[in-house]
Amino acid sequence: MGFVSDEQLQNDCNTVACAIGWAAILPSWKEAGFYIDQLEVEAKHLSSPLSQPHSMSMIRWKGNPKIDSYEAIQEGLNLFPRMAEVLFDYNNYADEEFTDAKTVAERIREFCSTPEEELQNLIYSYDDN
Repeated sequence: MGFVSDEQLQNDCNTVACAIGWAAILPSWKEAGFYIDQLEVEAKHLSSPLSQPHSMSMIRWKGNPKIDSYEAIQEGLNLFPRMAEVLFDYNNYADEEFTDAKTVAERIREFCSTPEEELQNLIYSYDDN
C-alpha cells in the first residue's frame, strides 16, 4: 500500500491479480467506484507460526464496500459467477504463481471476444474448483 519504486514498476510482479490493482488506478475504474484499500492481517488470522502480521492492498467497490477482491470485481463489473477468479486467480493458470502479464491479457481478450451465450462454458473450461 502506498510507495512503489520506479524499479518495481518496470518489473513483472509475478501475480495475475496485479492486473486488478493496475486497473483500479485507471480513471474509468475510479469512476465506476473501484478503489484500493488497506487490509490488516493480524496474528490471529495467520495459520503458520512463522508468518508475521502485515498490511496488504485490497480492491474494493463503492457499490458494496463490505466485499473485496474477486467478489468486488465480479459484482462491480457484473461478471458471470467465478469469471473474475478464472481471469485473476493464479490457481486457474497452468503456471500458477508465475503467470506473466501477456498470458493474463490474452485470457482477458479471449473472454471479451467470446459471445455471451458461450461465456459460462468458457469459465468452466478454465475453472479448477
